[in-house]
Amino acid sequence: RQRQMCIRDRATSIDYFWMGIACLIIGNGFFKPNISTLVGRLYPEGSTLKDQAYTIFYMGINLGAMSPLLIGPIVENWAAEFGPDGKISHYGFQWGFLLACGGMLLGQLIFNLLASKYLGSIGTAPVKTDKSASEKAEDGSGGALSKIEIDRMIVLTIITIFSIIFWLGFEQAGGAFTLYTDNYLDRNFMGTVIPTTVFQAINPIFILALGFPLSIMWIKMGPKNPSLIVKMALGLVLMGAGFFLMVGAAIERGGDSAPETALASMWWMVATYFVHTVAELFLSPVGLSAVSKLAPKSLTSAFMGVWFLSPFIAHTLAGFTESYIEVLGAINVFTYIGAGGIAIGILMLVFSGVLKKMMHGAETCLLYTSDAADE
Repeated sequence: RQRQMCIRDRATSIDYFWMGIACLIIGNGFFKPNISTLVGRLYPEGSTLKDQAYTIFYMGINLGAMSPLLIGPIVENWAAEFGPDGKISHYGFQWGFLLACGGMLLGQLIFNLLASKYLGSIGTAPVKTDKSASEKAEDGSGGALSKIEIDRMIVLTIITIFSIIFWLGFEQAGGAFTLYTDNYLDRNFMGTVIPTTVFQAINPIFILALGFPLSIMWIKMGPKNPSLIVKMALGLVLMGAGFFLMVGAAIERGGDSAPETALASMWWMVATYFVHTVAELFLSPVGLSAVSKLAPKSLTSAFMGVWFLSPFIAHTLAGFTESYIEVLGAINVFTYIGAGGIAIGILMLVFSGVLKKMMHGAETCLLYTSDAADE
């Protein structure tokens, strides 16, 4: 029905669709890496406050993510499916898209008004990292990247690759988890059937609830605050643990061979989202902080782009993985992903000491120069 509503003239609509997607991709490419870089530049290089700052920044992102998820089913879906006159309309989707467009224009105006006041000159000009003649002679770089910078870039590359495993599991929320919720979970709550789309709002709600307390916890821990490598490793372990909760849901309904009428409790999914949200807060904002700390200044935005490339690869792999659920069964697929996440997390913990050494004190000092001679 949605295809009939959205595509009246199929050839023309498809052309406009791809043009719109292309604009969204280009705009997001300009926006996400640079806004994340701006947050990092609000603090001195190596500041221990960056992890907490990115956690709060991440809360803001998910406030934006939560709003359309909660408003969408009420406002945008109403506009799309029923049109402005309250009747079924084949032209209604334009109103849903216009609502999103209006929100982005409002965001642009607010950013322009507040940026100069709170950001000052940050982000107004490219960052130059020219070294003095003495510095070039000291590290032997001749203006090229120093060994310390290269070591940090290697660490950044490794944690980016590891993060692909995390996002492969986490992004099952938009595919396998949604389908499983729709087909195999009892969504009846106090006599009301909860729409499947509402479950997509659970993760951002948990992030808003847990993000600030978690950032306070990191501050309170002081010197005992785990390194970013350890935090990300724990995030992978928690992501894997969440999948074993879904294995519990599959077992409750009688396994993969159970009839479709057999349903498991929806609280398995709520618990999984809770564990995955904690895992996300351990890994994602910390990963943004890692890019800000480890990437050479002149390449920070580029490495932010590389960091955001990992979810793209993970999305592709997640879709490929979901296609095997009907073949291998949900229990097997959930078990494989869960065990893989835990194994990769443990591997990361084992090598955390080596990786931390290669960071050359990037997160332990308040100030450092990118080509410092030692820790």
